[in-house]
Parts: sequence; structure tokens; C-alpha cells
Amino acid sequence: MRARGGAIEKKLWNSWGGPPSTRFMRHRDATFGKDLKESIEKALAIKFPGAPILSPDEEASNPGRADNAIVDAFRQVRQFLRQNDPDGLWSKLNIEYGFCRNLLGSRMIWAGISLAAMLFAIVFAVQTGARALNPASAICFLSLVCSICVGWFVLPSTVKRIGDTYAETAWMSFLQHSSQNAAAAGK
Repeated sequence: MRARGGAIEKKLWNSWGGPPSTRFMRHRDATFGKDLKESIEKALAIKFPGAPILSPDEEASNPGRADNAIVDAFRQVRQFLRQNDPDGLWSKLNIEYGFCRNLLGSRMIWAGISLAAMLFAIVFAVQTGARALNPASAICFLSLVCSICVGWFVLPSTVKRIGDTYAETAWMSFLQHSSQNAAAAGK
């Protein structure tokens, strides 16, 4: 199921304008304010001196390079968080994002299994002299309806919301923990 989630992720990110962790740190994105972005950039410069975020002018002239710099910085942030805050909220949200993304990627399987089970229940009932509409076929039909409603109407927005929340929480956790580490080192 993870492979199906990973396969759909790139398409999701393209429809969202990029991965949330990258979008939020772009100078042209308004999710984080200028002061917050500057605080994160300063923390990045202290923790990872070789991985600078590009300036607004550099980003405007080469958005792809700017995105790559943010992606590289976020890789380091995730590793930092794994070492300094392994059980933090960011980690739980990352798990939740992965689960929902994988479920979204598997929605065709869910719908297909529901449809196959419903057809089996109908065929089996008819062959044994029962009515096509029976409790088993009704339950399978409800499963099919649920798979369509959840898979195509609920999960896409849920995955985006959780992905955005994960990215925001990871950046904020990094900022908080890098500040705490700097304060502890200064004592």
C-alpha cells in the first residue's frame, strides 16, 4: 500500500503547487510570515551552515534551484528532529499523513474489492435460489459507496490538510528545538 501512496504523492504535490514543506518556505508563499521565515532561515544557517535558503531575488530568477535548496534543508531538518524530538507531534502527523496518502493511493483497490464482493454475493445468491438483493450484497454495496465517497471526495482534501499541518509542525518544531539547543549550549 505504501508504494501506491508514494506513486500518487508526486501528482498530489503537483496539484498543490509542491510539497507543503517546500511551499511554506518559498518567499512567494504567504503561509509563513516574513519574520517567521527569517527566523527559520537563521536557525538553518546556524545548524546547517552549508545549506542556505536562496534570497527572494535568487528564488525569483531560479525557482527550481530555490525549491531544491528548501528540499535539501528540510531533509536535514527531518534528521535533526529524528535525533532531537523523535516522539514529537511532527512525527505523529507524518505517520497520519503517510497512512491517509497510502489509503488514497489504494482507493481503486478498495472500490474494486467492494465491487467484486458485491457481484459475488449477487451471483452466489442467484445460483442458490436466493434474491440478488440480500444482506451480503447490500453490505458490499454500502462498502462500494463508502469507498467512492471517502476515496474520491474526502481523502484528497484530508491528505492535503494533514500534509500541510505536518510540514508546519515540523518547521516549527525545528525552530523551537534548535533555539533550545542553542540556549542550552550557551549556558
